[in-house]
Amino acid sequence: MHGFGANKESFSAQISYFAQFFHVIAIDFPGFGKSSPIPYPFCVKDYADLVLALLNALEIETFSLLGHSFGGRVAIYIAAHTNRVTHLVLADSAGVKPRFSLRRQVKKRQFQRKKNKVGEGERAQFGSVDYRSLSPIEKQSFSLVIQEDLTPMLGNIRCPTLVIFGAKDRETPLYMARKLYKGIKCGSLVVIKNAGHFAMVQSPTAFNQAVMAFFLSKKGE
Repeated sequence: MHGFGANKESFSAQISYFAQFFHVIAIDFPGFGKSSPIPYPFCVKDYADLVLALLNALEIETFSLLGHSFGGRVAIYIAAHTNRVTHLVLADSAGVKPRFSLRRQVKKRQFQRKKNKVGEGERAQFGSVDYRSLSPIEKQSFSLVIQEDLTPMLGNIRCPTLVIFGAKDRETPLYMARKLYKGIKCGSLVVIKNAGHFAMVQSPTAFNQAVMAFFLSKKGE
């Protein structure tokens, strides 16, 4: 599950790799990619309910979840509210309370995009949040999502969980990874060197190997 402003294409390297071993489902959340716009401001629960509705329609009872950034929020919510998740992977995931207010977060992201031109091509290809370009409904949804602190839900997650972050992630810094790791009792933490917020794009081989090792270790293989 992709981040806010991105789409399923951000997981291209993961889809092709893991499809060799598993049944892979990659979606565009409503309002992103090729999906229809949201009809009203969505909160995390709304996105989670849609994911579960899709899995129910496909008659998939148990499943693993991999969520990046905002997609990690949705994954946390689902894993905390159902016992159907067998493995949880939180990649550069949001969800815990940041050190700064919403207004400061938005201004910080805008400043970083102006200052750091190195990743502009990557951001354009795989998506990032430009608050000013969002529609009024999308702005309300973004505000609802980013202000929701999912930390109280972490203790309800019982499935094996991998927290995997890029060492140079500035949008969801490593202190967030440590909070997630600390809050989830059955979690493990992997930090990928020389990768930022899109660790699965910037270091796909290291990312895929770490996730596969996690899957195998939790299956007793």
